[in-house]
Amino acid sequence: GRKSELAALISQREQLDEQLRQVGAALVRPEDMNGLLERLLARHAGLRLVSLKTLPPQSVLREKEVAGTTDGKPVERAFDLYRHGVEIRLEGSYGQLQAYLAQLEKLPQHLLWGQLSYSVIDYPRSEMTLTVYTLSPDRTWLAL
Repeated sequence: GRKSELAALISQREQLDEQLRQVGAALVRPEDMNGLLERLLARHAGLRLVSLKTLPPQSVLREKEVAGTTDGKPVERAFDLYRHGVEIRLEGSYGQLQAYLAQLEKLPQHLLWGQLSYSVIDYPRSEMTLTVYTLSPDRTWLAL
């Protein structure tokens, strides 16, 4: 009855906590993102970095909560996740840009992919803008 329901709930919560920890461990730390993208770039001789822009952190959990505010004050959470994004713009040939993306996907640390846009400047020179994210319970960027 009651007791086994409670036990089931507790074990579910522990599994969730564990999953969050694993996800967190597999993801790049926000302060490592720029370095990671730049190190990867260094291996691709033909690519040129046009710009690397840090996007302001966005709360992942809070977006869903705006409706549940009390007296117009947001509810404070003990735990939140922030999406830290970086927009990187690269210039190179289609093949070079593809190779960069392929390596980015193979990295042991995970990045979440946002928007990707691609345009040919003058053939074969192309420009690619890619937004990548990581998640962190931390709101602050340590490496600005």
